[in-house]
Amino acid sequence: MSKTMEMITDIGLIPQISLDDPADAEPLGRALVKGGIPLAEVVLHQDTSTSLKVIQILSKQVPDIIVGAGMIHTVDQARRAVKAGAQFIITPFFNPAVTRWCLVNTANTVEIIPGITSPSDIERAWDIGLTVYNFFPEISGGMAALKTLSDLFEDIKFIPMGGIDRTVMNDYLDLPNVAAVTGNFMTPSNIIKNKNWDEITALCKKVFKQLLRFELGHIGLHADTHNHAEIITKDLCTLMLQNKCIRDDRCFVGSAIEVYDRSIPGSTGYICIDTRDIERAMAYYKRRGVAFDQEQCIKDETGKINIIYLKKEVHGLAIHLHQKAK
Repeated sequence: MSKTMEMITDIGLIPQISLDDPADAEPLGRALVKGGIPLAEVVLHQDTSTSLKVIQILSKQVPDIIVGAGMIHTVDQARRAVKAGAQFIITPFFNPAVTRWCLVNTANTVEIIPGITSPSDIERAWDIGLTVYNFFPEISGGMAALKTLSDLFEDIKFIPMGGIDRTVMNDYLDLPNVAAVTGNFMTPSNIIKNKNWDEITALCKKVFKQLLRFELGHIGLHADTHNHAEIITKDLCTLMLQNKCIRDDRCFVGSAIEVYDRSIPGSTGYICIDTRDIERAMAYYKRRGVAFDQEQCIKDETGKINIIYLKKEVHGLAIHLHQKAK
């Protein structure tokens, strides 16, 4: 997987950009980066020169962003977009000429994401080595079609476009064959028109927070002996009006606190952070320089990570992420 596709998959959200004034490109791009979503798909207008200028400004003036071009119909458009700095190309339908040009002329530095509308399109794209495709839910059958395609084709991913907003984005991202979603719900035209870049940043943070949905799962406390763990658990249950629970010889105060009489990570205890998407949560932390302890990792029966600890403690507390049931 290329670094561009890895970033797209790790973030899962591609803001669509459609600007009338190229001067808005740099502040908008910086607002997206500040909001934690350093991706942008610039939609080509009929006035192609404006869109190409936007791509050029983003690629040169906002170095932390990955910028691509969307709604590419011709080889000439693809060529000019790549020359302007586009790192990925999205076509609305499967276009053999554009696809071939990208594969032959960009030395694998530019991702081509062709649109597909049928299984035959998938087979044509698969035959030339492509595994990530653009998908229009509104004309191709929505989530039901994606679920069917998941059964028919393994190891392929889709990027749904059109009709995606905050109310359905997680439903799509929960599908195993969805790499990301794209839409303008992170870049509303009214906010751009008012040049309220701080509001764009705040909206991106809100959307990304909705994607990861971090919550306090429970807290773990150390105890010297099992008897001591029983005493602590009893006292905390009384204080918190919780029932005492025993799971695998471990004492729980309801579901909020675990009291452990054996060695567990953390000098004084640990904190469990629940997330609805542990893989993207890990990528989010890694982009901020946080390392994980691969030896303190628990996987489910399919090999996917269910629990993983951060390498560093926080004030004597170990921290682990936990994949919450969806």
